[in-house]
Amino acid sequence: MSRMSVPVKIEKGRHIVSCMSAIPSFKNSLPALSDVTVAIDDLEGALRQAMGGGPLQTAVMHEREAVLDNLLSQLVNYAEIVANGEESVLLAAGLQVKKKTPRPPRQFAAKTGHKEGEATLQTVRIRGAGYVWQKCCATDHTEIPASDWEQFAITTLSTVHISELSSGAKYWFRVATVTSAGQGPWSDPISLIIAR
Repeated sequence: MSRMSVPVKIEKGRHIVSCMSAIPSFKNSLPALSDVTVAIDDLEGALRQAMGGGPLQTAVMHEREAVLDNLLSQLVNYAEIVANGEESVLLAAGLQVKKKTPRPPRQFAAKTGHKEGEATLQTVRIRGAGYVWQKCCATDHTEIPASDWEQFAITTLSTVHISELSSGAKYWFRVATVTSAGQGPWSDPISLIIAR
């Protein structure tokens, strides 16, 4: 809400206080809804003064705005604690719920190392797991026979460094996770052209 204009912030603040006042679980909110209302009223008065005033009145308005921003931020945090993940409670409290677009999990990444012929590979860390790493030098991974994949490391870390790769060559890498249940499937191969 800190990016809202002052008039919109005043209106939104009043809406939130009105909605929360109707919900019993927000009766003893921190900060108190009455304190938030006082801050809204103070800001509204300061806005009127600033519209016809000079730099001093504008500075006072910004000070009142900062007070309200702080109280509204505390109130939103309190509402999130009371809601305990229930979106309906936040909506009933007059708050907007931002939909989170789930980011697809990063499975596997590769980058060239700092020295010629080096690369660093990283996969998702799984507690208590080990990792089997393989490489293959080829132009296209769809035509790589299983026998051409070469195991170059077994680690307990989800990051591995490899050296002595041919500069300018295109390598394909893959990794499999090993847990107490055994070795999992191979990751989709990723390619990397080794820097000269």
